[in-house]
Amino acid sequence: MVSRPLKKLFFSKLKLSIFILTAVVAGQTALSAEEMESSLLLKKIDDIYAQRDQAGALKTGESLCDQALTTDLPRDEVYWRLSRLKTWQGFLSQERPFKLTFFKTAESLAKKAIEINSQSTEGHFWLGVAYGRIGRPRGC
Repeated sequence: MVSRPLKKLFFSKLKLSIFILTAVVAGQTALSAEEMESSLLLKKIDDIYAQRDQAGALKTGESLCDQALTTDLPRDEVYWRLSRLKTWQGFLSQERPFKLTFFKTAESLAKKAIEINSQSTEGHFWLGVAYGRIGRPRGC
């Protein structure tokens, strides 16, 4: 048989271990919630882009990107998304000077993404799209 003081010691250590484990898990959950909130913001931006043909979607996307720039999200992730939005605005624009303005802005934003993260595949992709639209023969 196990003595009563030994049982008491065992259960007190067990309670302490459970308390510490709970505190650690709660701390990780709070961090994960912040990260989840940030990734949800990027997902919202992507969802808005998927609905870009709907009225007001591009303005909402820009607003969400502006909001994302005030968070701890990687800025390159936000800048290439802004570049993507500006590129689409250029596609929608009817007048050549406005198209070029949107594509030049898209170029600048993609370059910012690449300056921050030279390995940004999306930044390079949207820079290439902007270059292609700007340099297209006989206008946009």
